[in-house]
Amino acid sequence: MNQAEETRCGCRMLALACRGLSVFAAILEDEAVQGMLSLLLAIGGEPEEDDAWERAFTGGSRETIYELYHGFYRLIADQAWDDHVLDLMLLNDSRLAAAELTAPGASRRLQEDAARDLQVLQELAGLSGEKIRSFVMTCFEEDDWEDNALFENFLAPCHWPVWGVAADRDGDGAVKAGAEAETAPAQIWLSARREELKALFRHSRDWRALVGDLLTYYHAAGYGVFASFAVFRLREDGILEGVDRPDPVTVEQLYCQEREQGVVLRNTEIFLRGLAANNIILYGNRGTGKSSLVKALPNAYVARKLRLIQLQKADIRHFTGLVRALASLPYKFILYIDDLSFEDAEQDYKDMKMLLEGGVEARPLNVLIYATSNRKNLIRESFAERRGDDVHLHDSMDEKLSLADRFGITVTFLAPDQPTFLSIVERLAEQSDLRLPAAELRRRALLWTQNHNARSGRSARQFIDDLLGETALNSAD
Repeated sequence: MNQAEETRCGCRMLALACRGLSVFAAILEDEAVQGMLSLLLAIGGEPEEDDAWERAFTGGSRETIYELYHGFYRLIADQAWDDHVLDLMLLNDSRLAAAELTAPGASRRLQEDAARDLQVLQELAGLSGEKIRSFVMTCFEEDDWEDNALFENFLAPCHWPVWGVAADRDGDGAVKAGAEAETAPAQIWLSARREELKALFRHSRDWRALVGDLLTYYHAAGYGVFASFAVFRLREDGILEGVDRPDPVTVEQLYCQEREQGVVLRNTEIFLRGLAANNIILYGNRGTGKSSLVKALPNAYVARKLRLIQLQKADIRHFTGLVRALASLPYKFILYIDDLSFEDAEQDYKDMKMLLEGGVEARPLNVLIYATSNRKNLIRESFAERRGDDVHLHDSMDEKLSLADRFGITVTFLAPDQPTFLSIVERLAEQSDLRLPAAELRRRALLWTQNHNARSGRSARQFIDDLLGETALNSAD
């Protein structure tokens, strides 16, 4: 077998080995991976003689190889190919991850399957543009690219663009320092864990030896979409999608709500320990930090596999199916409903009651509901109803008021008094490195509340943002 035949055979065998992936089979659904496998098969050449095994591979012409190469390049040009393969490996669901997190101590057979897959993936990830071009130039003489009218000299493989690998560019995928202020800590943490493991793989000569490190990563960060995102929303079709830019707010940045935080964090801690915790309704004046506190939870507890799913009231129809799907996953989920309330004519509150408590199907221990509302009684009622002609008027009123009772804990957020408001302003100014005399800062903060909004944590944040903008404009003049 000459060098060209050996190269063709190697390309065909690698493509076939990839098609045989077991633990990481989901990688084969990726468009770029499919493009690479098609390219390898095309380079592999025409079937030889009458061998049935060889006839499974369809060879490619120079034109086909040219098109497949450049088609693949368009898919991968903006990123390193080995990074792409590693991301697919870590972020797609795998039998190994699911088995390990559901029942720690994955079977030896499953780990052996994973090691075999990793050996194949290491070969696949190492296919740089330079290497593929060398395969093509080995299988075809340079003159073969010039004796066809379709090809000019510049179309020869030596002139093709190449994609790179990130073997010696560690950290490219990590969050850049300048962007950290705008990136949620939960996303930074997940990205850092992923980059650490990818660097370990890039520097390893034998990926098979890293099965244990892969299991450690699964236990720390999770797998699939839950290793990529800490916050999710529900699409109209009921499918979860990750939020790319969740709120970066942290518990430490929410000032003067220690009492409220204490209740919510205590209940969340109980929940994360696998004990029976309560659903919570966070009630109070607008702008007092109810929503911000809930959104800060994944930033505080992402390392303990807490994930936040924001739901709209219209998503209630998906609740039952969603909760069933989440029940089998090795994570803790808080379903977050912002500004929850119902009009009198709406009947969705009955479905909500069943979800909270009262249905025949028990709520799984890995799901809680945290809702915020500006209305203490979640269902709107009128004085006319209290004078209505319903024979069992008291029963009807109890039916409407019982929804709030289904939340085990009600946390009330009160509007801050003036000294508390000024304390929030001062701490936000210090956090923002805003240098202004204390007396002037307080004077302008009070003037802001008179001209814009009532006292609240939100209005304090808006005041500081406005002051930062004014300072920047003045310094630019």
